[in-house]
Amino acid sequence: MAKVPNDNDGDNKNKAKKAANIGGEKQNLINLVLRVVPHAKECIHQLNQATSSQLVTLLMETEIARLTGEKEIQKEAKNPKTKGQSVSFTNEDIIQLGYNYFTNYTTCFVALEEMTFNSYRILYIDNSDFINNCWYYSSFVECLVAFIVWDPFVELEPTGWFRNPKTGRRRPDGDPRFEYIHH
Repeated sequence: MAKVPNDNDGDNKNKAKKAANIGGEKQNLINLVLRVVPHAKECIHQLNQATSSQLVTLLMETEIARLTGEKEIQKEAKNPKTKGQSVSFTNEDIIQLGYNYFTNYTTCFVALEEMTFNSYRILYIDNSDFINNCWYYSSFVECLVAFIVWDPFVELEPTGWFRNPKTGRRRPDGDPRFEYIHH
């Protein structure tokens, strides 16, 4: 006897795919926590029970604590991109601009921003009051990982992005080996 197509079959498959994707993103977050947060391996059971938003909060709190400690050391850091000029942005200014995830350095700030159509970007903004450069990502986790590990004083750009509008460069799946310029 032939099976009669059921409208719910497609919905169930989509729900299963979405659940698998969420599970994969959560596992990526757990792996990142294990790499970034000191002593995280000692509480792996709690990490597995945590929600994705709790893991993101833990990562952001860890990054804030790390940066707060580094800022005391790097207060006089100079960024060649801004020729040593200091940024006039306070943390409150950056929050007012709508950025929830950001790092405020002495001479610039870097922010993570959610865009439309499920894409995200990392912004580099110096004291000129406009976006100097940005890099697009296809998932929040990829963007968050790149945001956390990127040091703009050491590397010219973050890793894993698929589009850089300023230069027209594109990287399928974030792979620099396949980079091309889109005109």
